[in-house]
Amino acid sequence: MSYSASQNKVNDKPFGWIESAYDTDYVAAFYGQIALINCTNVGIYDLHLSNASIGLMAVFSDQIVVEDCSFENNSEYGIFFYLSTNSKIENCTAKNNDYGVNIIYSDDTLISNSNIIKNRDGMYGDQIENLQIQNCNFFNNDLS
Repeated sequence: MSYSASQNKVNDKPFGWIESAYDTDYVAAFYGQIALINCTNVGIYDLHLSNASIGLMAVFSDQIVVEDCSFENNSEYGIFFYLSTNSKIENCTAKNNDYGVNIIYSDDTLISNSNIIKNRDGMYGDQIENLQIQNCNFFNNDLS
């Protein structure tokens, strides 16, 4: 099965469908939403992703670093990792999403120095080995 997405927009900005990227950084990129598919050693820095269904999604990926980003008012997930290992989320804010951060089958994930605020479900994790949450603030979530 194969998927592709090209020349689509989210909130009048490009939909960042990034597939099989390796050793790449995206800094203050101009995207309305980002999907990392089968990527390795990719950094996402200084982004504000809001008013989409999912701010950032990483699927079948390894060594994803998300730093100094905000994810607000997304109808489903601020950040969603599925089958993505050895990843870090640092100095980020997930606010007013259905799920602030959702990590599933994504071993060895670190979430640190982040704010998870006013989401329906602040943080959800399932089927994870070695999930570390350090120095994070959880405020006014319906569930955390």
